[in-house]
Amino acid sequence: MNVDFGFSFDVVTNTNDSGQGSLRQFVINSNALSNTSLDQRPFNNNGTATGTDFPAGQETSIFMISDGTARPGLRAGLPNQLTNASNAAATSGNRRALITLTASLDAITDAGTALDGTTQTTLLDSNTGSLGSSGTVGTTNITFRTFSAPEVEVSVPNTNGASGITSSANNIILRGIAVHGGGANFGDATIEATAGTSLLIEGCGIGISAFSLAAPANPTAGVGVYLQNPSGTVRNSIVAECGRSCINYSAGFNVTGSGYTITQNELLQGGRVTAGGDNITVGRADGAPGAAGPVTITENLIRDANSSGIQLEIGSISNNTISNNTITGNGKGGAPTRLEGSGIHYLLRRDPTNNPILSTNSDRITLNVISNNQSSAVVINYGQRNVRVTRNSIYGNGDGTTGGEGLIAVDYTPATYYAGGNPAYGQGDGVTPNDGTTSSEKPNFGMNYPIITKKNVTINGATTTLHVEGFVGRTAGQTAFANTEIEFYRGDNSTDTNQNGEIFAGDGQNFPHGEPRTYLGNTLTGSTGSFSADIVIPSNSISPALLTTDPINALAYKADMGTSEAGINLIPNTIPAGACQ
Repeated sequence: MNVDFGFSFDVVTNTNDSGQGSLRQFVINSNALSNTSLDQRPFNNNGTATGTDFPAGQETSIFMISDGTARPGLRAGLPNQLTNASNAAATSGNRRALITLTASLDAITDAGTALDGTTQTTLLDSNTGSLGSSGTVGTTNITFRTFSAPEVEVSVPNTNGASGITSSANNIILRGIAVHGGGANFGDATIEATAGTSLLIEGCGIGISAFSLAAPANPTAGVGVYLQNPSGTVRNSIVAECGRSCINYSAGFNVTGSGYTITQNELLQGGRVTAGGDNITVGRADGAPGAAGPVTITENLIRDANSSGIQLEIGSISNNTISNNTITGNGKGGAPTRLEGSGIHYLLRRDPTNNPILSTNSDRITLNVISNNQSSAVVINYGQRNVRVTRNSIYGNGDGTTGGEGLIAVDYTPATYYAGGNPAYGQGDGVTPNDGTTSSEKPNFGMNYPIITKKNVTINGATTTLHVEGFVGRTAGQTAFANTEIEFYRGDNSTDTNQNGEIFAGDGQNFPHGEPRTYLGNTLTGSTGSFSADIVIPSNSISPALLTTDPINALAYKADMGTSEAGINLIPNTIPAGACQ
């Protein structure tokens, strides 16, 4: 009898480390076979050709790991390979296919390969529910989705000098798996992209098991996701409990089409065992110029890192947008020792000749909630320029800092604050008082903050009017600050004396500089750097109602310079006599 058997190179049927039907064999087969003319048919868990189609030219893993019962394509009586959180075989309750590798997975080198654990979910949704936080992020209250608990978990060995899963080709997809492990050396990672464009990581749990956000028995010892390729997207995933940073991107500078989008992820506990671990690090850690392409970081929950929520290496980055994230609790998680602790940190390093590395990029930080971080909300070290900080809600930062440093919203630091220099380089140094001058090497050119000299609040039914007067600089009448945009906020932490400082350099005062929590409106200075404006606000848009006794502070922004530190927190209607002397 002549029988023709069909054979698939893409089916994963067991949890073995290697051999036919293993995940490793799928990667070996995919690397060896061209995807030209490949067009896998769609399928669903009824065994019919309906459901999500696979794009032509893409080779997708088809997980069909048995739970011992009859499933489409699987007969009853096969060994049950699904295990519970105790790693015991289970036929009920939440369970997953745990693939424990004894060596790093073979590098994925064939373009258009998709390692897709959701095909196991299609076969059998054995791990129901979700992981992570839900709610909203950013000042516009973007809905933040939880992460669907995966049916496939991959544990890679903690071999120093090696990453767990490596990709080096275009259009690679990693989807719907939990994966943890990898070496602890600098550059080791759970997932590493060494080359190729348009990598997509989505719906993955990186650094965690399929059941929990806690560090698993075989944790991620190094970086969670190490991106050394020019471009891609990381979305709808959890990256957590990483020994070093959760995500590190350090390639793509001046490469056409380069850049990464990091969106709708929960990132937490970067630096679990290593001081200096951030949730997101952009740029080369050695400060090498021109490393990273542009990054868009949007709609993420970025919390509880050992060091900074987001760290950007001055001189090693392109133009970036950080918008509509919630960045909270950073500098309070991970290892018991820490180097930094801000929400967002522009990190200064020195070159081999001991000169500060200066920036060439322009960034926009907008619509984020930046709260309750250990030190200042945004620390901008010497040498970084053209950072616009606009319409964020900033409050409660600095509560974990020792020594009374780093307790304000936007914090400029001097040239001595660099990695290897002043140990508070990532904490900030508090208020940098107005000196009436600017410099191309100071943070944001040393942009001076607004001085509100007079305010008044009038409520007339549906509208609330805030009248404000003042100037930018050391004295009124400085034309260098003409046509500067002033943003007004209801301030926060007005009674926290750790935010106090001079108004003008050398004046010896101890005046409160609050954090800009609730955006109210904006105006422009005139030709002499002064302003007098009525900010009209719908009364129903601000709660509780704005009162004359509320603290009001402001940020100043000038194109090609950047945003200032937050100005003084004016609580009475008129600045006290002598304050502006």
